[in-house]
Amino acid sequence: MNKSTVENENHQPKRRSKIARIKITSLIFLVLGLGLIGFAGLNMWQRQTATVGTTQPPDYNTVVTEDAAEPEEKKPDMTAEYSVAPDKPRRIMIDKIGANGFIQQVGTTKENAMAVPSNIHIAGWFVDGVAPGQKGLSIIDGHVSGKYSNGIFYDLKKLEVGDKYQVEFGDKSTKTFEVVEKKQLAEKDSAEYLFQKNDSIEAQLNLVTCGGKFDSKTETYEDRIIIVSKLVD
Repeated sequence: MNKSTVENENHQPKRRSKIARIKITSLIFLVLGLGLIGFAGLNMWQRQTATVGTTQPPDYNTVVTEDAAEPEEKKPDMTAEYSVAPDKPRRIMIDKIGANGFIQQVGTTKENAMAVPSNIHIAGWFVDGVAPGQKGLSIIDGHVSGKYSNGIFYDLKKLEVGDKYQVEFGDKSTKTFEVVEKKQLAEKDSAEYLFQKNDSIEAQLNLVTCGGKFDSKTETYEDRIIIVSKLVD
């Protein structure tokens, strides 16, 4: 994202017919070859068109409540000014997996599910929870991949208990979180765990993305990767 010619072994074709068949067969393979080259070239062009260059950061004042059929795949310009309220999350930085992206507000869709970011290279803070670092449960989601490129949480599954990462806020201050648990659950079983507050964690931040096998019929992954974290600094 052949043809085969059966000859009757008892029949000896004329030389002219044999040459004609060779020419036809060669032409078929040539056409197939050109078709494959053309498809590959088109696919490469589509990939470059979708991913090359940068785009402006999302409008933080707009809460995403509808999932895009195909989220944008151009990386936001990280040098662009992206202002948010001082106490709201602006950027997430997970050095271990090379994740560094802006944070967009996401809400609840009409299907009563948490919406996902409009760009695969940014994360989404669920506004129906508390802000990261506040007392209670906060959730940030992110894409594992798009159609042509890996998403911000592509390597989220590589995080282990004890790993640390940072969330930057609108006033440019940062808070550090430490992973305390990692789960991979079937999609149908993930929501209950994702929205479950651990009583032993005062300020809890859960990260979530897709995992497991991709189902081409439903066009989604069968599992969810959930990282449970606590505020440490």
